[in-house]
Amino acid sequence: MNYEKIYKSYIRSKFSDESHNIIRAIMYIQKNFYAMPKEFQNADRELSDETKNRIIQSILWEDEFANRYKLYRV
Repeated sequence: MNYEKIYKSYIRSKFSDESHNIIRAIMYIQKNFYAMPKEFQNADRELSDETKNRIIQSILWEDEFANRYKLYRV
């Protein structure tokens, strides 16, 4: 099981749902963590904070709006 792919997929979907606002996406996930799919919960527990931050930065880097305004520097 590739935890990085699972984590990235779920974060990216919430990022899109929350109008491309990464802070709102992260807050939504934290608030609803126990309602998340078990595979996401496992990925979140297994990945280091450094890896999760790298994944979030890659999502921002890949997003056209975020890239245009250099939001990936967060």
